[in-house]
Amino acid sequence: MSTSDIVYLVGRIDRGIRNISDLKGKMIGIPRGTIMEFYLGRLLDLHGMSIRDVTLINLPPGQAADAIANESVDAVVTWEPYVNRIREQHANGTVIWSVQSGQAVYGVLVCRNDWIKQHPDLVRRVLNSLAEAEGYIVQHPAGAKAILQGRYHYDDKYIARAWPEHQFALSLDQSLVVAMEDEGRWMIANNLTTAKTIPDIRDHIYIKGLEEVKPESVNVIA
Repeated sequence: MSTSDIVYLVGRIDRGIRNISDLKGKMIGIPRGTIMEFYLGRLLDLHGMSIRDVTLINLPPGQAADAIANESVDAVVTWEPYVNRIREQHANGTVIWSVQSGQAVYGVLVCRNDWIKQHPDLVRRVLNSLAEAEGYIVQHPAGAKAILQGRYHYDDKYIARAWPEHQFALSLDQSLVVAMEDEGRWMIANNLTTAKTIPDIRDHIYIKGLEEVKPESVNVIA
């Protein structure tokens, strides 16, 4: 449904963190077993370190701001709007880096195969609704932002900064397959799964529904 660049690493300057290389040996709060762990691992790999060079503290994203404030960790990996909360509370005491290394966060729909087989018409209706929502966002961005602000009470300043970090589009693209394969290889290399080989990701993607609703947006290589 979307691709985003919203995941950040926030480090406390008073814990000696001014550069990514300073993360070695530090305690980093992160929701374990999520895509956040992959992003952090890739970031460390690209800077000559590994996930084993830091101490990971399992931390729900909603607790990131408190963990930075009470000094229970040296840094956190979290996403918006929690990053914005930390930025407002500790503007001069933290450093903030994007942790995604150019790889998008994909907002996806996940469903059981047996449910899809039993409800193909409902699947199409859901996808049609999402396609209409996408069209509204494109044609009426101000209205879409107003809906978001009304529901979550975000201020204009936050919306102006965060909105460009999201690209809303209903699609099934080959880039999603490539990203999931990349993540799978990283999980295997870091012993985060008992699997030894990557499954064919395409076997787990339901293409028919979107082909019927928005065929031009399906770009998965058969």
